[in-house]
Amino acid sequence: LNIFLVGCGALGCEFLKYFSMLNVSTGHGSKLTITDMDKIETSNLNRQFIYTQKDVGEFKSKIAEKKTLLMNPKINIQSFIDEISKKNENKFNKIFWQKQDIVINALDNINSRVYIDSQCIIYNKPMIDSGTLGCKSHIQLIIPRKTSTYSDSIDSNEEQVPVCTIKLFPFKAEHCVEWAQEIFDKYFNKILKYLQKFFEGKEKFLSFLKKNDN
Repeated sequence: LNIFLVGCGALGCEFLKYFSMLNVSTGHGSKLTITDMDKIETSNLNRQFIYTQKDVGEFKSKIAEKKTLLMNPKINIQSFIDEISKKNENKFNKIFWQKQDIVINALDNINSRVYIDSQCIIYNKPMIDSGTLGCKSHIQLIIPRKTSTYSDSIDSNEEQVPVCTIKLFPFKAEHCVEWAQEIFDKYFNKILKYLQKFFEGKEKFLSFLKKNDN
């Protein structure tokens, strides 16, 4: 099979592990193509198991390619560090999309997902879309002209931002605003609520803590 895996984060690592175990893309003329424009952060290491501390600062896709070949040297794999969007259609062009047998999304970017979804419709390619956010997870199998597409039902919580992004590498003004709101809520709302319950008496306060699993 020719497989295009977009994203080498937590889900991408799992896909690569299973591809290695199943001998995916090891036949003559087959290829596993991966791309991810992000670099490895320390905060990734607790859930993106193929990376280690010495990989921090390197591009995820480049390290993922090396680690996949260590798991299964027979896999025909090629890595890119490019965003999947209109600006890179010279690289991910008509010929590229026509060669793919299946496309797998393992990223957290809504715009890229919508774009990839549109390309799969144009070139009639099946797609697996998956994502995680905290304890929430999502998976959708999309077969053009047979199932609904990703764009037909975009997740209603798409504005939510992963905590690790806000705390460790905020890159948008909104991330800083959300961080500030959390701190404000902690010191000027939650603490005052705790004090209010505390002054209501010992029994009520202990009951309040138990309900909050604190």
